[in-house]
Amino acid sequence: MMTSNAGVPRACPRCRKREIRSLGLASSQLQWFTCKACQHVWAHGAAPESVPTPIPTASGSHKHVLVVDDDTSVLGMVGRTLSDYRVSTAHDASEALALLSTQGRVDLLITDYLMPGMTGEELAHHARRLRPDLKILVLTGHANALERAEPAWWASEPHVIKPFRVVTLRDAVSDLIGPP
Repeated sequence: MMTSNAGVPRACPRCRKREIRSLGLASSQLQWFTCKACQHVWAHGAAPESVPTPIPTASGSHKHVLVVDDDTSVLGMVGRTLSDYRVSTAHDASEALALLSTQGRVDLLITDYLMPGMTGEELAHHARRLRPDLKILVLTGHANALERAEPAWWASEPHVIKPFRVVTLRDAVSDLIGPP
């Protein structure tokens, strides 16, 4: 990727056009960018550390959130943002379904909409077959993703558009499953 002397990208890594703009900081380590030409959204900066799974208290008061995204930087950022909850992560829909099949309580599934292999919408349908009462929050960084989803499904599922402010994600999670 072409970068300036300050390490800021000068061109889109997907289409190589120089029509990019910063979307602001997602964390102290990553900065988000979007390409005006192809609508690609990406993070640039230091790779996040692995996301530790907080250990629930003896009273079991921590609510369990499963986060699914093919972008490791998003998994790290969401995991750190929701560190007051018990957070598990999956890099794709099949890994998420395996976790849902084997783990105990999962209060909320947070899924990216556009992922290789299976969309967040398809994952949501399969997850609800396993756990009919599962709460789901959809994340998407692509405005055109709305065109791919069934209108009734998209309208019925809570969603957050990337990039988002930390408080927006925390509020959405709290609205769905309550405080940690």
